[in-house]
Amino acid sequence: MSGAVRNRTTGTASNESHGLMADYSRYKSLWFYKNVLDADGDGYTNEDDFIRLALKHAVFFCKGGYFKDIYDTYVHSFQKIWAALAQEADTNQDGVITFHEWYAYINSLRSQVRSYEDLPEHLRELIEHHFNDYDSNRDGQVDINEYRLYLCGRNMDLKMATQCFESLLSVSEFTLIK
Repeated sequence: MSGAVRNRTTGTASNESHGLMADYSRYKSLWFYKNVLDADGDGYTNEDDFIRLALKHAVFFCKGGYFKDIYDTYVHSFQKIWAALAQEADTNQDGVITFHEWYAYINSLRSQVRSYEDLPEHLRELIEHHFNDYDSNRDGQVDINEYRLYLCGRNMDLKMATQCFESLLSVSEFTLIK
């Protein structure tokens, strides 16, 4: 029974989706779309957003400095990511990816991907760039201070950031170690 949810108490299967998990998945996708992919905040993502992301990552990598060769490397990388993502997620090929297109794309991957290695190369590269946003000391791990710094920089209060980090540590399927 594809997509069925089994009740642990009764053992019966139901085709009804689990509302809370679906809502949580949608919320995570919306957060990532809004806070990461839609770099200019105009409600959709396009190649210009990825150029902005490249600049942000280059400046972050250079600890506030600007070095043209590093910027150019990031621009090339993010343009490549955008081209691959647009080919797969921009269903009407209008040059923008709406949240609905992004969410449909992510949902289509859920049935195909079982591990990080199964992700398309452009998504692995995007995730690595995003991970580096958290890993400010570049040690390949994200500690509580880096996590708080990242989330507080996105208007999440310190207490909430700490609770989120602790909840990640309590779920065995997640790891923040690269």
